[in-house]
Amino acid sequence: MSGLAETVARTLYRLMAYKDEYEVARLYTDPTFRRNLEAQFEGDYRIEFNLAPPLFAKRDPATGG
Repeated sequence: MSGLAETVARTLYRLMAYKDEYEVARLYTDPTFRRNLEAQFEGDYRIEFNLAPPLFAKRDPATGG
């Protein structure tokens, strides 16, 4: 892969990763999501999130991301 193509691929990957995080957040704030969960599961349950904000996240040594 040429230097330019590799740079474009890495930049696109990072952009899409942020886009996906915002899309997931948007879906979780949609009331329809909660209603769908309530229709699928019974009893007491809770949703937990494991977040890795860029400030605290360690870089992947293989990808640098």
